[in-house]
Amino acid sequence: MGRSEGGRSIRAAQRFLPLGRHASVWNALVMIAILPVLGMPLLAGELVSQRWTEAGAAQRVEADLRALEAVDQLRAAVSVEGTAAALSILGQNLGVTSALSALGPALSVPTPTQSRMDTDRLLAAIPSVGVLSGRQSTLAGEVARVRRQVDLELIASDRDLTGLVAIIRGYTDFTGLVEEAEESIARELATGREGVTTGQLTSRMHDLEAVVSLVAAGQRRIGVYLVGLLLPPRLQADVAPQLSAENVEYHLRAEPLNTELTDELSRTWMRLTADLDYQRFELAVDAGQGLSTSPADPGSGKAISAAEFPQILPTVLAGTRTMAGLSGLLTQTVRGASSVARVDRAAAMQRAGVTVATTITLLVGTIAAVIVVGGGLRRRLGRLAAGAQRLSSGYLESVLVEGPRELATAGSAINDAVANLRLVERKAELLAAGQLDSPELECPAPGHLGAAVQASVTRIVDVVRDREQLQQELAHRASHDALTGLINRAELDRRLDAALGRARRNGGVVSVLFVDLDRFKACNDSLGHAAGDHVLRTVAQRLTGQVRAGDTVGRLGGDEFVVLVETPCDSGELHRIAERIACSVSDPIVYQGQLVSVGASVGVAACRDGLLTGDELMRQADAAVYRSKASGGGSIETDTTGAWR
Repeated sequence: MGRSEGGRSIRAAQRFLPLGRHASVWNALVMIAILPVLGMPLLAGELVSQRWTEAGAAQRVEADLRALEAVDQLRAAVSVEGTAAALSILGQNLGVTSALSALGPALSVPTPTQSRMDTDRLLAAIPSVGVLSGRQSTLAGEVARVRRQVDLELIASDRDLTGLVAIIRGYTDFTGLVEEAEESIARELATGREGVTTGQLTSRMHDLEAVVSLVAAGQRRIGVYLVGLLLPPRLQADVAPQLSAENVEYHLRAEPLNTELTDELSRTWMRLTADLDYQRFELAVDAGQGLSTSPADPGSGKAISAAEFPQILPTVLAGTRTMAGLSGLLTQTVRGASSVARVDRAAAMQRAGVTVATTITLLVGTIAAVIVVGGGLRRRLGRLAAGAQRLSSGYLESVLVEGPRELATAGSAINDAVANLRLVERKAELLAAGQLDSPELECPAPGHLGAAVQASVTRIVDVVRDREQLQQELAHRASHDALTGLINRAELDRRLDAALGRARRNGGVVSVLFVDLDRFKACNDSLGHAAGDHVLRTVAQRLTGQVRAGDTVGRLGGDEFVVLVETPCDSGELHRIAERIACSVSDPIVYQGQLVSVGASVGVAACRDGLLTGDELMRQADAAVYRSKASGGGSIETDTTGAWR
């Protein structure tokens, strides 16, 4: 096919499919109708199939977990039956049956008859899973054989307990078969099921495998330990290595649980390991308590005696309770995983239903869209035209950006113009409101119009700020002394009147410290006015540094200063302030390498409850400083007619 023929084919295809740059609306409508109608059912079928696969996998996991729980209940029942049988035989052979009966519920072990009934009930209900598949009758035969040994041992009269050791080993072997089934199911679950996709369920399966392995190791360890306790000392040395190996295996399986379990299981594991029975049994096993570790150990060859039985009973019971705690941890793990599997199954089924409903809705919506799309396009074009017309009339309103790309492009352009005009409008509003610090004034609008508007805004803001700064400077000059930076007499009078007004309303004392410099005229005459100005500025700084927060320092003029004290203080504190001022002013002042020494005469006057005017209070302070000057200066005189008389 030549190049010209290929071009004609492409152009022909573009007339029917939305492949061109300016595809027609009708081409888009055809594609909208065809693609969903053909593609969505196929996609939905695949998604629904996946969801059903996930639900089936979760259901199978639930079934396996129920089977695992049933198997674990059988293992626990067999362990309890073995414990009940061993205690009965020990009680009879050692003559401590009455002591065991007196302990009663504290042992948490049912009677041999009740424990056998529990085992038979669980054995009959156990499902055919793992290595137990088709072996229920074989297991029942094994249990019957061990029970016959128990019955024979209960009527025997020997005290070497070798028959009891064989019974415990028989129960241990039977428990091993059940544990093998548990571990088989746990391994199969941990390796993953086809269709299981949630990470939470996978994590629970790994927790389950770890806990099942731990329970199995714990069961083997306690079985070996109990057999060792019942053997004669000459045979216990053969058990010690096996117990050590089982103890190491148990701790290897227990160590990862501290960091790998979920939070809830981790808390249960921590409570179990902190239990006194668990710690007692751990110490006993680690120390080989009650076992001889050397074949050379002396011994009569006899098994445990009645006198030794009470010594080992607490450890035996601690081990039994520890095993019960481990079984509880396994039960919690199984039920937690079952809960997650149920949630996953329900979620998968729900997602399948949602997928079907969504597909139907989309198909119906697609067909409806094809029917109404013509009217929809007409309405959108009408709204776009109306928005453009309102913009031309001066109304800054956005239009809805929707429809094919031509409509969307036109709508976006109108909205951009509206946004730019709103920005200009907002700048004008901020300028009118005097909000010159608003960051919105710094955002320029695009284009030449935006640049011109931004330049005008910047100029207006600069002019207004210059004006405000000038007003602030003028206000500061009107209320402050130009030389020292302290407030001047007018501002001091205003603040004094305000303080007296507050005292009249609220009660309290207003005090004035009138400070007149000594020997200032001599300094000014001998060193010049520049030196005098330097002294006045230094004195102003020192006065400001000696008063408290809230006190006001002002300059009346010449070498006269006033400290206004409104914060509550007694006469003693007021006198100490005056002393600090006089002492600070008296320190030499350095001017161009020369030491200039001036002093301060301080007159103190106070008014309680605002009963005086500002002029009257100043006159009293002035009279007090006059007395100080008359006495030679450098002293503090207090008016005795006011608040401190």
